[in-house]
Amino acid sequence: MEVNKPLLRPYYIKSLFEEVLHEMKNSTVFSKLAIKDGYWHVKLDKESGLMTKFQTPFGRYRLRLPFRIKMAREVFQMRKKEAFEYSRSYKYFRRYCNSWKR
Repeated sequence: MEVNKPLLRPYYIKSLFEEVLHEMKNSTVFSKLAIKDGYWHVKLDKESGLMTKFQTPFGRYRLRLPFRIKMAREVFQMRKKEAFEYSRSYKYFRRYCNSWKR
């Protein structure tokens, strides 16, 4: 069974680079965090987890958010936005979390 076919992709608008630059105007302190393996920290709901279950000699396992699932990027970005919801000086652009202080 192909896992991507029955999945519905959530609608999520990403930040544009121009928007991020405008918000960073007059800032003096910057930080940049690489979060390339963050997909593996997002748990799937029970039903989705059952679709990714596999058996090994050591037991049964369910995947977390696999990168190749078509909706992984949107789900991961929504989770990051929720985590930094109260921070005005945070944006995610490409593979990095960017923050700044004035």
